[in-house]
Amino acid sequence: MSFQLIAKLSMFPITATIWHNENGGKSYYSTTIERTYKDASGAWTNTSTFYGSDLLLVAKIADMAHTEIEKRKANDREAQRTEASQTEE
Repeated sequence: MSFQLIAKLSMFPITATIWHNENGGKSYYSTTIERTYKDASGAWTNTSTFYGSDLLLVAKIADMAHTEIEKRKANDREAQRTEASQTEE
């Protein structure tokens, strides 16, 4: 299995990354959500741990990721229908 990055959605400091994978002729989507922050040395880093004050942004990013995935799934279904109708001709 190889995952392909297909979208990054961000509302700083929260980012959702959407991944696509195909296995057995089926498409699967997954999402990682991270918070970006500066560590003690001043370097930017990411974590999957969130403060209470981050949770509204996490929810908004999750909603945006869900919408993006549903659009892509609809496009996948449409492409399958088109492909099936072309093979019937």
